[in-house]
Amino acid sequence: MLALPAHPGRTGALLLAVGLLIGAVVAVVVWRRLRRSLAGHEAATAVSVVVAFVLASTVAAAPFVAWRIVEDVRYTSGLTRAEAERAGGESAHVDPDVIAALGRLMPTDATYAVVASPVVGGQVTAFSQWAGYALLPRTQVAMPAKAGWILSWDRDPRALGVPLRTVRTRVTDGGPAPHTYYLARVRQ
Repeated sequence: MLALPAHPGRTGALLLAVGLLIGAVVAVVVWRRLRRSLAGHEAATAVSVVVAFVLASTVAAAPFVAWRIVEDVRYTSGLTRAEAERAGGESAHVDPDVIAALGRLMPTDATYAVVASPVVGGQVTAFSQWAGYALLPRTQVAMPAKAGWILSWDRDPRALGVPLRTVRTRVTDGGPAPHTYYLARVRQ
């Protein structure tokens, strides 16, 4: 979850252990009862094992998941409005300040396309979604050649083969590695 530790800590570990014990008991009870009630059917053992496993897994995870939801709500409800507005972008390593600054260079009725380097990996979607939210009322389009502007993360828009007027660059620390953001105006 958002900005919370990846490790469950002592409480979480204890709840996981208790859940596993309860889940194991549930698995044995369900398996025995189902096996008896389905006796004589050719798939009785397979069905009993699958149902017992699914039910036991759900029961085993329930204490930890419930505790984690409460902890997450407790943490996120304490965020200020400014922290909450930035949290989504920052958790995806997108710099909200840079996106806002570059957005101010585009007219509010502009169209833009979002591109990113393959190095960015799975964060491309987060970048595109964050830009779509942060740059409203501007309209995001799929094809850079059909856009008035191109917003890029770690990918020089000059390499796209689209005729451009100007290209602006912003470099940020990006956490563990620097990131370069580009804003290019498409020549139309």
